[in-house]
Amino acid sequence: NMFIQKLLKPLKKLGWLFKIKLRYKIILSLLVSVIFVFGVGFVYVVRSTYQPELQYLNEIQNNRDVVIEKNDSHYVLNPVIRNSNVPEIIYYSGGLVQSEGYLYRLGNLAIRLQTRIFLIRPPLNLAILNIDQAQLIVNQYGLKNFWVGGHSLGGVVACRYAKEHQELVYGMFLFGAYCDQDIKDFKGRVEVLYGEEDKVLNVDSLNKANSNLPVNAITKSVPGLNHSNFGNYGPQKSDGNSELNSDQILDVLSAVFN
Repeated sequence: NMFIQKLLKPLKKLGWLFKIKLRYKIILSLLVSVIFVFGVGFVYVVRSTYQPELQYLNEIQNNRDVVIEKNDSHYVLNPVIRNSNVPEIIYYSGGLVQSEGYLYRLGNLAIRLQTRIFLIRPPLNLAILNIDQAQLIVNQYGLKNFWVGGHSLGGVVACRYAKEHQELVYGMFLFGAYCDQDIKDFKGRVEVLYGEEDKVLNVDSLNKANSNLPVNAITKSVPGLNHSNFGNYGPQKSDGNSELNSDQILDVLSAVFN
C-alpha cells in the first residue's frame, strides 16, 4: 500500500493541470459551437437575401439623367436636374433585400422629383442592425428638413429614427410597412402606402399600428400593387401578383411626395 501511495503522489500533484486542460477543452468547445451557429446564420442570411434584377440595374446605371454614387454605407442618387425646393430623401431598404434592388425605382424617382435620394446600405442587408445610419448621412451632407422612410423592415427602422430626430425630419413615409413606436407627437407629414396585392405585409398589424401615428397621417392602399413592387429584386415569397407596370408604380411612388 505504501508503495502504491508513493506512485500516486506525483499524479495527485498534477491534478490541477488536468483541471485546467479540462476547462480549456470546455471553453474551446463553446467557442467552436458559437462560431458554428454564427456561420450557419451567416450562410442563411446570404442565401435568403434577394438580389437585384440585372436588367433594371443595368438600365438605371446607364441612365444619363441620374448619377449614382456608391459609398461604403450608402448610395447617392443625383438627378442631373435638381430642384432645391424639393426635400431630399433618405431611404432604408427592406430586410434581406440587397440595396441594389432599389436603385432602379429610386433612380427614376429622383429624376421625377428632381431631388437627391440617399439609399442606405445596411450591414447584412438588415436595417435594424444600424438604425442611426441615416444620421451619418445627415451629418456628412448637412441635411435639414428631409424625408425619411423605407420599405418593409426599412420602414419600421425609419420610424424609429424619425422618433428620435423629429426636429430634422420634414416627413416620414412607410412603404409596405408600419410604425411599431408611438410617434403621435410628430409634426411632419406621414404617408403610409401599401398594395392591395401585398401578401407579405400583415395588414391587420398595420391597421393596429396606425394608432401610433399622428392624426394627420395618410394611409393609402393601391389596387394591383404588391410588396415587391417597391423594388426590382424579383417576386418575393408568398407575395401576390402585381398588376402594375414600371411607369404606373413610379406614378404611385412620386405622388407620395407631392
